[in-house]
Amino acid sequence: MYVEVNSCTVPEAGVPCEISIQFPRLLLLVFFSAVFSSAVWADLPSVYGKDFARQGASWGDVRPPREAPTQVAAQSRPELAYQRQLDDFESVGGPYADKLSEPLLGLGRYYAGKGEYERAIQLFRRALHVVRLSDGLYSEQQAPFVRELLDTIRLSGDLQALDDRYDYFFRLYGSGEPPYTPLRMRASLEYLRWQREVLRLGFDSQEKKRLLELYQLNDRLLNATWESGAISQEDQWDLAVSQIRNLYLLLSIIQPRLTISGPGAGSMVSTVAAQNGDIDFDQKRLETIQRGTLSRGESVLQQYIGAAKAGYVARTTQQRARANLELGDWYQWNGSNARARKQYSTVVKLLVEAGEGELMQAWFGGPVELPDNGAFWQPPVVVPGVDSSIVTATYDVTAKGRVKNLTVDAADQTSVYKFKRELKNTRFRPRYDASGESVSVEKLTRKYQLYD
Repeated sequence: MYVEVNSCTVPEAGVPCEISIQFPRLLLLVFFSAVFSSAVWADLPSVYGKDFARQGASWGDVRPPREAPTQVAAQSRPELAYQRQLDDFESVGGPYADKLSEPLLGLGRYYAGKGEYERAIQLFRRALHVVRLSDGLYSEQQAPFVRELLDTIRLSGDLQALDDRYDYFFRLYGSGEPPYTPLRMRASLEYLRWQREVLRLGFDSQEKKRLLELYQLNDRLLNATWESGAISQEDQWDLAVSQIRNLYLLLSIIQPRLTISGPGAGSMVSTVAAQNGDIDFDQKRLETIQRGTLSRGESVLQQYIGAAKAGYVARTTQQRARANLELGDWYQWNGSNARARKQYSTVVKLLVEAGEGELMQAWFGGPVELPDNGAFWQPPVVVPGVDSSIVTATYDVTAKGRVKNLTVDAADQTSVYKFKRELKNTRFRPRYDASGESVSVEKLTRKYQLYD
């Protein structure tokens, strides 16, 4: 008896489609556990930034834990000065005097620096309450107080509390609805950024639901802001590249289904469900998005590039070039080599004609690991006294952005086996010369930090 298997593969890395294969039913049973538990999207390149990155690399999509302020000498006792200010202002203006916010902020910073996070959090919350009473619920004056509160909750290590607080502030600042004031847009962009961080940290049991809502919210904001034209071109760009990062994450997280149909396949379907869990609506909708991932990312960036050409946004060469570069990187990472080369040549031409030699060198002077936007990067937790694992890799990068002839210098070669495999599978933006031609690079040596 034969059973038809409909599966998703990745013909152009990250663009799933369906194929049909017929297997003898008994053979399928033997084959089942080995194949169905593996990723059928194995043609994807490495998710650069997740398990390793170049030493010293960082991206703006992540807010690393803030360093605690330098300890103040004990004899200076700054908390006494702040407390005297609080007492003086309260005696004149009462418990909600508008002048209270600054000493509350200073005192909160002091206790955060001492590691007394709960005490600092209480002070920041009180300061926020004072600002809202004196300046209004949606006052721009709240921004530094909100940031201190969020950073201190992060320092405390309570990620669930931090997640709850982000939800609260997002609702407070309009839940992504108009009017799209600068404050509301910053709140929305920060909320989108945090949702990606949660997905990278992996502490949420509703990963698919969160990922779907993240994509849909970003999509809704893109459509609404393009229609209204009410936000700055920098915010418009941040919103566009935010969605590109979301699509990178979607490709790495969602494993396409493998479904079975045909005579006698009923038990096969139940076995799939038992191994992978029932396919819920979130999974189905994410798969639908995933099938058109390449074109969806292309559409987001082409919309911005089109607006740049028309003069609505990105009036400078640098701003236009960065959008074209992001699109080239998107094509390259997804294995669409011909379109990537064309896009990169467009960027080179823009930069050369504008005399942007420094930018040309920064973007194309050497091969660049992709994606170069921090979509997968999460800063490692630094443990005092423990050295990070640093390895030195020497390799060639072809004109197509592929790694060849890799050697790794490390004390323990067995510990870097995974790194070598992942680096070989990393896609690079190749080096380009001023004529717009890609150039191979031999014996490139770089240091990488490995993350546990």
